[in-house]
This record gives sequence, structure tokens and C-alpha cells, in this order.
Amino acid sequence: MICENKKIDTIINLIDTEYFDKTSGVLTIPNGVEEINGKFYIRRKNIQNLYKIKEVRLPNTVKKIGRYAFRRTGIVNIQLPLSIQEIELGAFELCSNLIEVSIVGKKVPLIEKDSFIACENLETLRNSLGDIDVKKDFRISNTAFSTCYKLLNKQNKWLLVVDQKPNNIFEKILSIVSKVFSYNGMESIKNKF
Repeated sequence: MICENKKIDTIINLIDTEYFDKTSGVLTIPNGVEEINGKFYIRRKNIQNLYKIKEVRLPNTVKKIGRYAFRRTGIVNIQLPLSIQEIELGAFELCSNLIEVSIVGKKVPLIEKDSFIACENLETLRNSLGDIDVKKDFRISNTAFSTCYKLLNKQNKWLLVVDQKPNNIFEKILSIVSKVFSYNGMESIKNKF
């Protein structure tokens, strides 16, 4: 009996992927894949299918998640394997259903700017040591989690965010203080005003 081994590319694109089960909403990346290339995003034909992706299973061979790889998907949570070394710009941008990101082990991968921008429901970022403080880890860009207000406010409970335009001098002072002491500085708060 001859067994045929299917060759798995070490770099994959997710256009019309054969690894997605539309019934369960699970995208299973096969073992052996080292990079998920996201540069294909602008060529996606049926964006509605992206929202159907609810879960992504990554093998312990994936080292890099490319630009916009999972942008606008319906992912609820993601577990990053120990092998992950880098998450590029916009990899999980606009994943509005994303609640939790967990990293296997202690090591935090390099997380580039805007990797998780506009993940408005993201509440938890943790590894085996517990919650990760996004403002203290040097491997995390200071804009990687821009506009992830639930995450930022949970981890920075001292942060005062003024939700409305200031009406008087006291509110203006609070507004300035909240901008200066916010995680992303003035950039993360300015869109709220």
C-alpha cells in the first residue's frame, strides 16, 4: 500500500481556503505552516465569508501572522502557539467579536503597530503568567491595541477617560490629563472627542 503525503506549503494565503469548515466556523491551519500571509486581503472576493470564521486553530509551527491576515473576521478568541514570533500590522484589525487573546507560554511575540486596532470588545490579553500589561512589554508596539478600550481600561484602571467634549475649565483639565496619561498618549483618546 502506497501512502501519498500531501505537501503543505510553509507560507499560505487564506483566499478560498480549503482549511475552513463553514458549518462549525473553524479555520484549522495545518501543521507545517510557518507563515500566514495576509497581503492578499484586498483581493478577497466574498467578505461576508470572513465573518463566518469564529475560531482559528494554529499549529505550533506558525511563526508569523502577516499583514491583515485575519482582518474583519468573526473570531471570538485566539490562542497563539509558543512558536509565534511576530504579528504584523493589522493582522487582527477590526475583529469586533474578538474578546480574548491568549499566548501559550511566557514569551510575548513581537506585536506590530495596529495589529489589533479597533477590536472594540477585546478584554483579555494573557500568557501563562497571567494578564499582560500592554504598556510595559517592549515587544508590543504602543499602538498595537489602539481603540481596544475595554482592554486598556481594564489594565489601566487609574486611567480617567472623559467621554464627552469638555464644557468647563475643570473638564478641559481632566481631558488634557487623560490624554497625557493614557496608554497610547493623545493618539488613542483624540478620536473620542
